[in-house]
Amino acid sequence: MTYPEKPLAPDAENLSRFIARVSDPDTHFVVSLGSGATLALASSLSILQTLDDLGLRSHVDEVWGASSGALASALWCSGTPVAEVMALLRRLRRRDLVDVAWGHILKGLFTRRWDLDLADGLVNGRALLGRVRGLLRAERVEDCPVRLRILLAHDDGSARIKVVKRGNLLDAIRSSIAMQGVMRPGWFEGERFVDPTLLEKTPLPSITADFRASGSAKKLLILAAFFGYHGQTRPIRGLMSRIFFFKEVLQYQVFLAHLTAVRHQPGTDVIVYSPCIHDVDTLAVEQADEIYSEVRRQMAVRLSDECLDADIHQADPDVWVPRWCPSTLFERDEVE
Repeated sequence: MTYPEKPLAPDAENLSRFIARVSDPDTHFVVSLGSGATLALASSLSILQTLDDLGLRSHVDEVWGASSGALASALWCSGTPVAEVMALLRRLRRRDLVDVAWGHILKGLFTRRWDLDLADGLVNGRALLGRVRGLLRAERVEDCPVRLRILLAHDDGSARIKVVKRGNLLDAIRSSIAMQGVMRPGWFEGERFVDPTLLEKTPLPSITADFRASGSAKKLLILAAFFGYHGQTRPIRGLMSRIFFFKEVLQYQVFLAHLTAVRHQPGTDVIVYSPCIHDVDTLAVEQADEIYSEVRRQMAVRLSDECLDADIHQADPDVWVPRWCPSTLFERDEVE
């Protein structure tokens, strides 16, 4: 793929095939937004704004989100304009998002219960959630104008995924972004939950299982967005970035396994969009505008009539193939 030098506004003429597939009355269209801290948040907002600009909001049957993808999904599905969220991100600094759980940490140190108390998480998460609360246009998941599904992971040793369809929206977001060892677990309806992305970084198996259970006779079309560090060209620096990067090496392989399984299901089509953003730090809110514009630019090409169904081997390797990903995962009969 060759990307234009400047961000492109959505062009309905160049994206006519994508629009036709999404608008097909016999198609159940789902947007799936994965995790990835600031990169995923700004990227997800860019994708959702593009759907708005193309007039496709009414054709979105469901939005599924995990972690940062859940945060972006919740805001959009509740009716919050993307412009308001981006305005908030422009005002933020990294220190605004990190409310260190000093009391929790000191308790672990003084009681020598490091493996129990300290490992629960270093950040409370209240700083971020306080800002999100002021933007949400709905209090409960089921009250969102666009149907929303949020993924959580049980923090009870069972490693089970929970799909949230009803309940307090802010609590669901808080639980979905609670990355293990970084942010303290969240509580949802009396149970503890954490970030689900080691199990399902970009929702796919949960979507297809839920759709099959519905008994719908429609075709299933998923726009699955995978966000990650495959644009990394320099050494990883910083604790948070290292944790995210090496976790993603595993997550990418799990995602490809999920993608292979889903694509073999009859009546199911997946459009994978994995923007390549070079050298983004984990909490780089100051790069939000840059990420937003670059994703919009790449999306105008990725979803164009020319590239919509591009073979994974022929598409831009800088977008599709991380340099650290084993080449054996890209055998043709495994991904088609």
